[in-house]
Amino acid sequence: MIRKIKIGDETRYFRTITSEDVRKFGELSGDMNKAHFDPEFAKTTVFKTPIVHGMLVGSLF
Repeated sequence: MIRKIKIGDETRYFRTITSEDVRKFGELSGDMNKAHFDPEFAKTTVFKTPIVHGMLVGSLF
């Protein structure tokens, strides 16, 4: 039986985002910014390692 979703309902979702996810999202979106793919460039940023696209994370919700 399927229950209808109502205001106040909650759920949790866990997923590990892989480098393959980031690569595919970059290709699909056209966002191939070095901040996502180049470890040497990422070292020069505040993050120090390549970062996941914000919209990739946002698209999971």
